[in-house]
Amino acid sequence: ECFLSQSMLLLEDKELDSNVILVAIITFNILSYINFKLEYPEKSVKYSYKALELYMSYTKGQDNFPSPIDILTILDLQVESNTVYLLDRKYMDTLRSLIILKKKEEKVQIDIEKIVMYMHKLLKKQLGNIPITINHVSWAIEAIRLAEYFLSCNRFIECKNHLVIASITMERYYNNYYKGYAEKSNDKGKCLYTRYKSIISFINTCWVKYGLTLLFLSKKQLLIQEGKDNFLEANIYKLESTTQSIKQSTGSLMFTCTDEEYQEYIYITEDNCITNYNDAKLLFVNILQLLNKIKVDISISDNIYVYTEIAQYISKAYKYLAFYEHDKINQIKLQKRRIDVLEECLKTLNVEDNEIACSFIWFELAVINSTIVDIKIEHLKASKLSPEELVEIDQLVNNSVTYFQLYI
Repeated sequence: ECFLSQSMLLLEDKELDSNVILVAIITFNILSYINFKLEYPEKSVKYSYKALELYMSYTKGQDNFPSPIDILTILDLQVESNTVYLLDRKYMDTLRSLIILKKKEEKVQIDIEKIVMYMHKLLKKQLGNIPITINHVSWAIEAIRLAEYFLSCNRFIECKNHLVIASITMERYYNNYYKGYAEKSNDKGKCLYTRYKSIISFINTCWVKYGLTLLFLSKKQLLIQEGKDNFLEANIYKLESTTQSIKQSTGSLMFTCTDEEYQEYIYITEDNCITNYNDAKLLFVNILQLLNKIKVDISISDNIYVYTEIAQYISKAYKYLAFYEHDKINQIKLQKRRIDVLEECLKTLNVEDNEIACSFIWFELAVINSTIVDIKIEHLKASKLSPEELVEIDQLVNNSVTYFQLYI
């Protein structure tokens, strides 16, 4: 870091020269990355913003600007490339680092709305010239990253739009690159296919999160309207108002695509509050279908993290569906299905190597067993429990205590 900082002193007041701008932005990006790794978020943000300010000053916010000079190309240390595209890619590195920093360190001072807008505009600029400006995979990853951000803000329409355009881009990648190599059955073809499948699984995982988030927020909103969740009363219409504001907004960050493309690659159409069991069941089925696709696309037998994550997603899906189920017997069946999924997952985990993952699952299993007891006790008000039911309640209580003890 010291040497890089000293090198920037040599370039002071020259950063906006066409033969210096690339070196300056790259150096600030590296300094930001170093401080990010050293867990100095404020310093990391400072360097990223310096890189951002240089880009904005050099380009003056326009798409057409003087081509920078790549010193490495002049010195024959790098193959000649389009330096305008190169500068945009370094600018993308800067924006990405700021988005990641904000996600990890919420307290850092970053105008994330503005950064996300810059990233969207850059992706829109690059889209028509892929793969000259940037390769398909890198572009799709950044679009997915924005989709995740929109989902975290409950901006469902923009999230869907970015996931759809990422899928379209990866389909072009598949058709333009993989198919040619697939016919030759060589190693490069296998590598391209693996990359393609990994990004598709990434997209499908985002759709799963989308569906779960929609069910979660819908549940919260319905509880508030029923007067059962006063704690969240301040956000009573958060989901509804968010989606309405996006529909009414003329400044939404959206890509354009044909209706045919949109319908082909959209997995979940809903973006409003789910108010009934039938709609919740449809969304639930979509989520499970997407998770099955992820299982097929990724060798989960060799990836404990993915296997555990999928099990937890399935458990959440059953949990949210149970909220919409009015029949107590069916509610218990759905909760027991969660137990089956999570206990099956536990069998694959080595506690010593996966203590954190096991702890989360133990806690969840303890809560689920307790939830079933609550449902059965509530049922007691309407009718007496049979001896078999009393034995089952005793077992559920013991299970809950055991899992809580494991968690503690």
